[in-house]
Amino acid sequence: MAVTVRGEVVDEASAEWFLRRCAEALPGDMKPDSMMWGGDAASELLVAAKGTPLYAAAMRALEAMLLAGSVDDARLAQAFVWTDVDAQVLARALRREELPDDVRKGIRLTFGRVVSARPEQHYDPSLRALVGEPGWEPLLGAIVVADHAWFVANVARLLGDIARVAEERVWYALAALRASEVRALRDELAGLRAALAPDVADAILAYLDGELAAGPFADGACRW
Repeated sequence: MAVTVRGEVVDEASAEWFLRRCAEALPGDMKPDSMMWGGDAASELLVAAKGTPLYAAAMRALEAMLLAGSVDDARLAQAFVWTDVDAQVLARALRREELPDDVRKGIRLTFGRVVSARPEQHYDPSLRALVGEPGWEPLLGAIVVADHAWFVANVARLLGDIARVAEERVWYALAALRASEVRALRDELAGLRAALAPDVADAILAYLDGELAAGPFADGACRW
């Protein structure tokens, strides 16, 4: 399959070449607008290719850019891999200490989403070490599901002592949870109220009640 983006015909063989060109055209100091088309072009390619072998080729290209590309390659890749990337690739990319903090944060955000999407497959207790690092929050869903006793023992640390921050962290967790798990979490946090700051407990319980009323969440048995 091939698609035309910005006048370029892109197929499976040229996907990586095109995406690296997109990385070179990301916004930067002293660049005119005509040279900052990379993000939009990458998005156009991935939208047009979704569900095809070209999309899979583009994802593999983005993985290669995360692992061994330039800083701009990694910056573009972390913005577009979402959950269509191998968790081990992201874990290896996080070990690239030469990448700037904003890129590493983006990789960490995606890593947490990938792990939380399949916690039984990807989560390991060693990932507790990421808690507190910039962008760790999407990992909370996996912790709730696959490391539940540790979550309960560390609930105050994991949710924090600021109501707004706690709500944001729970928002990330809910993306990984089934309806039965959201209900179980709500009841459990009600029982753990004493471990939380009063305003955090009130905010979280009200937030969960609202989310349960709004729904929908995936069906299935509780996994802890």
